[in-house]
Amino acid sequence: MFHVFKIVCILFIELNIYYCLGCIMSYIKFFPKVSSPAEKFIYGFLGYHFVFWIAAFGCTYLNESLHVLKLIWLFVICVLMIACVLKRTEIVHSYKNIVMEFWKYKFFIVPCIGLVAFLIYFVCVNGQSDVDARTYIGEVTSIVDTGKLSGFSATTGQILQKISLKRSFTMFGVNSAVLCSIFKIHPLIFCRTVRASINIILLTVILFIIFEGIYKNYEEKVEHAIMSLMMAQSFLFLFANSIYTSSVFILYRTYEGKAYCSGVLILIAAYFAVKLCRTNDRRFFGMIFITMVTSMSISASATFITPLAAGCIVCAYIIINRKWKYIIPLFFSFMPNIVYILMGMVGISGFILEG
Repeated sequence: MFHVFKIVCILFIELNIYYCLGCIMSYIKFFPKVSSPAEKFIYGFLGYHFVFWIAAFGCTYLNESLHVLKLIWLFVICVLMIACVLKRTEIVHSYKNIVMEFWKYKFFIVPCIGLVAFLIYFVCVNGQSDVDARTYIGEVTSIVDTGKLSGFSATTGQILQKISLKRSFTMFGVNSAVLCSIFKIHPLIFCRTVRASINIILLTVILFIIFEGIYKNYEEKVEHAIMSLMMAQSFLFLFANSIYTSSVFILYRTYEGKAYCSGVLILIAAYFAVKLCRTNDRRFFGMIFITMVTSMSISASATFITPLAAGCIVCAYIIINRKWKYIIPLFFSFMPNIVYILMGMVGISGFILEG
C-alpha cells in the first residue's frame, strides 16, 4: 500500500511539473502562444526532457556520477519552482479554468477518466518481461546501483571504456534513474507504473488536442473530441495480438522509449507540423526542433521516425504552396537527427568516456 501511495505522489508531482513548465513556456515569446491546458501540458513534457537532455548529455560525456546529475536536476526544478512563484497568479488561474472545464463537461470527462484509469491499470499489470524489458529496466537499475551514468553493459554489467552511439544520445533511462534516486523507489516499480502511466496520460492528451482540432468548427467540439478519444483508446485492443504495432507497444511495452515514440512523439511531431502549415507561424519550427531533441533523448528509434512524421507534412506544404523559404528552418529543425544519422554513416560507433 505504501508503494501505491508513493507512485501516486510521484505521478502527481511529475504531471504538475510538466504543466507548470508548460505554463511558463507559454509566456515566452520564442514559443507559440497557447491557452489550452492540454497544449501547455505537451509543451511542458517536451521542455522537461529537452532541458534534462542538455544536463544529462554533459554529465555523461564528462563521466560524472548519478549524484552530480541529481543535484543539477534538483537545482533546475528549484529554478522552475521560483518561476512558478513569480507567475503564480497566471498558473493558479489556469488551474481554476481546468476545474471549470471539468465541471462543464463532467458527463463526458468522467467516463473518459474511467477508461484512462482502466488503461493505466491494464498496462501496469500486463507489461512484458522479455529481453527488451529486462535490458531497459536493467539499465536503470545499473545506473542506480553503480552511481555511474554510463560505461557499463546493461545486460552483463561489464565495465566499458566506450559508450555506443545508440546509447550516446538516449537519456530516457538516465532520467528514470535520477527520479528513482530522488524518490527512493526501485526502478522495476518505477518503470512499470510511473513510466507506463505517464505514457497513457500523454497519449490521452495529444489525442484530445488532435480531435479537438478536427472538430474545431463544431459547437460541441469538446464533446465530439472526448467521444472520439475514447473510441481511439478502445481500438487499441483490436490490434493487441499483432506484433510491433503502436497497440502492442502501448499496451504491453508502454514504459519503453519506443512506446513513447510509437504512441506519443509521432503524434506530437505531426501535430506541430500541421500547426505550422495552418498558421504559418515560424515559431513552430522551434517546437519541432525541441520535439526532435526530446525524441532523440527518449528513443533512438524516434530519432529516425519523428522527422518523417513532421517532414512529410511540411515538405508537402512547401511544394504545394511554394514556400521555399521554409526549407532552411526545416533543415535546422532536423539538425539533431541529421547529425546523429551522419555520425552513423561515417562509421562512428561510439565515444570514449572522459575522466
